[in-house]
Amino acid sequence: MRELVGEDQVIRERDIRDLHKLLIGDDPDLGPGTYRNVGVIISGSEHRPPEPLAVPGMVAELVEWVNRNRDQDPLILATLAHHQLAAIHPFKDDNGRISRLLMNLILMQHGYPICNIRQERRPAYYEALSFADVGIFDPLARQIKEACAELFSEYVRIRTETKRAQEWAAKWGVQEARIAVRRETRELELWQSKIKQIFLEFQNTVEILDDKLDTFDVEFFDF
Repeated sequence: MRELVGEDQVIRERDIRDLHKLLIGDDPDLGPGTYRNVGVIISGSEHRPPEPLAVPGMVAELVEWVNRNRDQDPLILATLAHHQLAAIHPFKDDNGRISRLLMNLILMQHGYPICNIRQERRPAYYEALSFADVGIFDPLARQIKEACAELFSEYVRIRTETKRAQEWAAKWGVQEARIAVRRETRELELWQSKIKQIFLEFQNTVEILDDKLDTFDVEFFDF
């Protein structure tokens, strides 16, 4: 996904199949990256996906339509592409996730945050998909828009808090440095005072010794 977004290129059928391989893994029974060769039904939905022979052509048409409409509203484009791929149901398994990946790929290519359908949103999301099956796309578009807005507001909150923390840290860093300098200066003055006292004691001792000793001369040098 990051590579496809970074390259800023058109979306290819191959990209959808490669993403499906990453989702499914190596289980050959699930046909990773391979269009289904059997008829399927969507549990809980009245929509009937097309027969297997029609799948490759319909996916190719969808990809061509997405690339032809790259300059349209990204939210609308992502909504319609997501629903259409889910309606085609091109793979044996994980059609919901691959449809949402295509949706997020389109959003990310246009600089939008991803759309994360949270668990509590799932009932409304599935209901919106059912409306889209009969040509009413407003509920699904609204679900996707709100999910994107939630994540975008989280991005803004994190960025704002990070900036505030950086400013606080920078200000505190200067204040802390000043406090440290004052503390170190006081400690240095105390140390110098103690050393001076030691020097004076040595000097006093040397003078006493020099006065009392007749054979030796004792001198004090302050290095």
